[in-house]
Amino acid sequence: MYKFLTLMLVVVPMMLNAQKVKQSEIPPLVISNFSAAHPDIKNVHWEKIGPYFEAEFSIGKMEESCIYKAEGSMAFCEKEIDLHKLPQDVTASIVKNIRADVNIKEISKINSADGSVYYRTEIKHKDYFFTPVGDIINNPVN
Repeated sequence: MYKFLTLMLVVVPMMLNAQKVKQSEIPPLVISNFSAAHPDIKNVHWEKIGPYFEAEFSIGKMEESCIYKAEGSMAFCEKEIDLHKLPQDVTASIVKNIRADVNIKEISKINSADGSVYYRTEIKHKDYFFTPVGDIINNPVN
């Protein structure tokens, strides 16, 4: 979990300065590993975020992105999800710790390379991170 939070602390601020890049500028191993993990995805938008590469794509109406290290390994993937797919423990934590009547703008599931799963919600223009059992993880960019 700490590796993930450290990575988020580094990557998320860099996302503000992300640069679009052509696929030809992406290290071949990053492309190869992404293609192996997502063989059906053809329309990918790539960005360089500091030393990382982000692949942005859609599956149906849902947006996804994966962050890769330059040597080709995946750091984490973030997938937009519907509210009904948010674990009940996370929903209960939002009601208890934030407010019962909040309007959740965006919900995503984050799968890190170490197998950890987290959920991110945007509530009142602020990101909140949760473990699957509803524990709030402090926003690593604040």
